[in-house]
Amino acid sequence: VEPAEGRNVAVVQGHWRLEAADTALRAGDTAYARKAAGTLDPNALSPSDHDRLLLLESRLDLNEGDARSALSHLNSLTDSSLSDADQRNFRLLRASAFNQLGEMKASARERIFLGKLLNKPDDLARNDEVIYEALSRIPANQLDAGPRDDEDLAPGECSSSRKREVDRVSFSVDVSRIGVHFVEECIPSRHRTKADGAV
Repeated sequence: VEPAEGRNVAVVQGHWRLEAADTALRAGDTAYARKAAGTLDPNALSPSDHDRLLLLESRLDLNEGDARSALSHLNSLTDSSLSDADQRNFRLLRASAFNQLGEMKASARERIFLGKLLNKPDDLARNDEVIYEALSRIPANQLDAGPRDDEDLAPGECSSSRKREVDRVSFSVDVSRIGVHFVEECIPSRHRTKADGAV
């Protein structure tokens, strides 16, 4: 077998092993998914499958309650190199990891980034609901502060003072938008009699 042909065979084999691990995880078989992922050689995967392996490993970490390991895997990625679907997974996984760590502001921040990648109204509404729930657990005096430190930033996100100021303004605007959304939509729905003007 020629080296190039052997490389192609390894890439194809790796792809299907990754698919098997992903399918097992989706079916709830975490043990098999972890075992299958452990047999993969990252260097024998295509670039896109290498990224998918890191996403898969972070999902396994979160299932096992190891948020820091999940973030370590995710920090090996940059969302600009990912497909649209994987970018959404990347932000969702980061949000979940920060949520596990009790870092609710960082979790909400990732959800705000995620919202910019969503198109379906139901998905956007659900994402806003989760953001609102996260923000409701944060003391008011912490909402105007910038990211706690560089650990809260995804790879490739600048941590300069100017960037932090832009992020702070953007965060405040998104928080205000979500707050208005819930005042207009969620609160009336909980008091439908008054909101609808019924007796």
